[in-house]
Amino acid sequence: MYEAGDSITVSNGDTFVIALDANPSTGYSWEADANADVEFVKSKQVQGSSNAVGAPGTQQLTFKAVKAGSSTLTLNYLRPFEQGVPPVRTEEFDKLLAEIDHWDKVKLSLTRCVPSTDRTFWHNGC
Repeated sequence: MYEAGDSITVSNGDTFVIALDANPSTGYSWEADANADVEFVKSKQVQGSSNAVGAPGTQQLTFKAVKAGSSTLTLNYLRPFEQGVPPVRTEEFDKLLAEIDHWDKVKLSLTRCVPSTDRTFWHNGC
C-alpha cells in the first residue's frame, strides 16, 4: 500500500495500490487520468476508525504496471456526476518512471512534487 510521495517498485504486470483520504458520503471520489504506463484496475473504499455516519475513510486505487516509460500519474478528487466541474483536489505523481531491467522488471517511482512555502521553487527534485 502506497501513499503520496512513496517510491514504488513492482515487476512487470504486477499490481500496486495507492491509498488516499476520501469521504464518499459527500459524493467525492478519486479518479485517475489516463496513463499509458499503468492500467487502472479497481477502486475500494475503506472505512476510517470512526463508525459515525459520514466519517471519512480511505480510497484504495489499484493499478497494474503495463509499460515502461516516463509520465505523470494524475488522480483527481471530484464528484463524477458533476460534469464540467474541476476537481477539489488533485494528486500528481510527477516522475512516474518505468524501466525494464535484465530480469524484465518494471520499476515505478512515484515522487510527489511539493511547492515551497513561498511557491518560488519546487522541492523533491521537481
